[in-house]
Amino acid sequence: MRPLSKKMMLLMVILLPLQSGQAEAGYAEALNYYRANRLYEAASMFFQAKELAQTNNEKRAAEWYLAESLQRIGFLYSASKYYTLIVRRGYKANNPYFRRALEALGRQDGYKGSEFPE
Repeated sequence: MRPLSKKMMLLMVILLPLQSGQAEAGYAEALNYYRANRLYEAASMFFQAKELAQTNNEKRAAEWYLAESLQRIGFLYSASKYYTLIVRRGYKANNPYFRRALEALGRQDGYKGSEFPE
């Protein structure tokens, strides 16, 4: 295994302390982008918030809105991957997006060829 370069070590030193509060701030910013219909930015921010989430609730909310953002952009395959992650957890009290994800997958199954939702 090769040692880390100085640039990579510097980047880690800068970014690691930011991660603790960054997920919550990133999620809030992503939600603002989503509500403003800036879906590409929202999807990117929700992905980052999902990766940096401190709790399961934060992670699941970020996954849901990431899937929704991708769906609204028209990236149906990518959205289906995140909907599937949610559905595979099963119907539980701590999986509040289960039913909506299952319904979204059902809607996707009805799309043919290049037909996208509005």
